[in-house]
Amino acid sequence: MNSPYLSLCMIVKNESASLARCLDSVHSIVDEIIVVDTGSVDNTKEIALSYNAKIYDYEWNDDFASARNYANNQANGEWILSLDADEELFLNGDIRDYLYLQKDTILCTTLYRYNISLNSNKLIQEAYFFRIFRRDQKLHFRGRLHEQLFYENRPLSTQEIAYFGEDKGFIKHYGYSDGKSLKKSREFYIPMLERIANQEPLSWMLMYSLSGYYKEIGEFEKSLKCLEQVIERLMPNIITGEKPIDFIWVPIWLFIICEHYAQSKELDNLLIILARSLQWCDKFPPIHNLAGKLFLELEFYLAAIAHFQVSIDCYMSNNYISLATFENWSIPFEFYTSEALYFQGCCYIQLKNFDKAVELFEKCLSMSSNLSDAREEIFLDAKKKILWINNIQDEVSI
Repeated sequence: MNSPYLSLCMIVKNESASLARCLDSVHSIVDEIIVVDTGSVDNTKEIALSYNAKIYDYEWNDDFASARNYANNQANGEWILSLDADEELFLNGDIRDYLYLQKDTILCTTLYRYNISLNSNKLIQEAYFFRIFRRDQKLHFRGRLHEQLFYENRPLSTQEIAYFGEDKGFIKHYGYSDGKSLKKSREFYIPMLERIANQEPLSWMLMYSLSGYYKEIGEFEKSLKCLEQVIERLMPNIITGEKPIDFIWVPIWLFIICEHYAQSKELDNLLIILARSLQWCDKFPPIHNLAGKLFLELEFYLAAIAHFQVSIDCYMSNNYISLATFENWSIPFEFYTSEALYFQGCCYIQLKNFDKAVELFEKCLSMSSNLSDAREEIFLDAKKKILWINNIQDEVSI
């Protein structure tokens, strides 16, 4: 009997409403199904058994990485596909043929995931996620929540990651269906993170998550308190210039802090944090876009254009602090490129170079046909500005 090639690994609890939909989408392409149950009291296990899954019990310990690694250790395939019960896989291409063709240096491949409202079927956001990876003891998850894939003690490099194109296949995630996300944040994620915080200082990533969950349920004061704690912890490093330990999530926090000071018009604090952010994160497009928007507001248009260009160049050359590091960063970096092109166009309008502005707006519009709310707002305004410029030029020619 041939050994398994592709293993599906899942961790579940009380997923009877979703599990069959997930397994229906993948059971024909995987060679084995590993389901680790963390305490279901419904018929989740019975549903999994009906798909010939191998069931393992695991005592929940507020650590998704630990449970995920336990599941992976039960697999026998050369590759592991990792899905959650509230996800569904759609394939237009042969994923197994794709994996056969990967070089030995490729350790992981991403799948594009859409977050879908179950009631309205509306796309909420989209991003690439690490979902297929080699079965290798050196590959493991780290992080109690929003666990990340590591090779030994480091994140994966871009050279070790392949991207299964959205046109070949994608995941639909129904976990943000109306009301479900708020309930899970309030009843599961926040209590879990608060328990962890009572035991040990939260990591940068867990602080980011807790702040976001507080904001999601309307606890804005608690969310702001998380931000203030992060600023207090980071400030000694910002003053001395010494990068913090465990730097992976610090660029995101620096971006959030800069946004906070920009919105509250605390220019002195913003300039201090922004200067250090640009030094530490010179290949992080969101920081350069924020700096560009600041200079645009101050009417320093050439400086703004320069920062937006760094953002564009980082993405176009594939030379940036990448999704390999920020797998769960909620806004794909393609957005920051289209945003930079749009704001460059705005700068060139102020400089009266209308032809260049139109060229940049058109490049912005060509970036992607998948519109999140943020992209749609920019794209609609870019179209309006192109029409406005064309009308002006027509009037001048007359």
